[in-house]
Amino acid sequence: MTRSKMPRSKMRSAAVFVASAAMAAGLLLSGCGAGQVTQTEGQNPPISGVNVDSEDGTVQLRNVSFQYNDPAGYETGDSVPLHLRIINRNEKAIRLVGVTSDAGPVVLAGRGVTPPAPTTPPTTAAPSASGSASGSPSASGSASASGSASTTPSASATPSGPPTNPTINIEIAAHDLVVLDPSLDRYLQISGLSEELKPGDTVQMTFRFDDGTSITTPVPIAVPMSPPARSPMEFDEGEHE
Repeated sequence: MTRSKMPRSKMRSAAVFVASAAMAAGLLLSGCGAGQVTQTEGQNPPISGVNVDSEDGTVQLRNVSFQYNDPAGYETGDSVPLHLRIINRNEKAIRLVGVTSDAGPVVLAGRGVTPPAPTTPPTTAAPSASGSASGSPSASGSASASGSASTTPSASATPSGPPTNPTINIEIAAHDLVVLDPSLDRYLQISGLSEELKPGDTVQMTFRFDDGTSITTPVPIAVPMSPPARSPMEFDEGEHE
């Protein structure tokens, strides 16, 4: 079998053409990749909560959602922690001064929260001794004073869970962000849920600020970061036959 030989000049031209084609392909791919990064880098990550703004856009609530616990949701009387990010686009600081819901009272909770000081009942003044001397002394010669035994109040049971405070007063500096989340030192929660709350349900909540801004929005339970564990399927013996 004979083989034809290509002239050296043509071989060099072919090599140069292949190298140029490879370089052009590399530039094309890098250009496409750069365009893709530029297109996607400005996109917001998916969230499971609600994004809502005030009417003038100066106060923004982001990723507002209740913490997911399990597929059964929350029972009546439970505490329900809230995920919340507050953005202040005003030129001055504002304060979150009140939060209400149609499913129970909302309090500030977390290890960084100072509970309210306990209220002490007013003390009753002891009766003053009468000025007149009593009648005849007792047979023993010494007057025996019957003092009432003082009762020591029993120590109250330590409440379970983190400290809470019904007074909400949180400052958000101008052009700043405040995050209230169960993973941090402070967060909001519904204390004593008035009815069951299950995944798919929403609670109407209102957030009030000291500048007169008020934002009302339905709040859902957050979507779990990972799917719940699936129980093994059960089959009847007849299904295998």
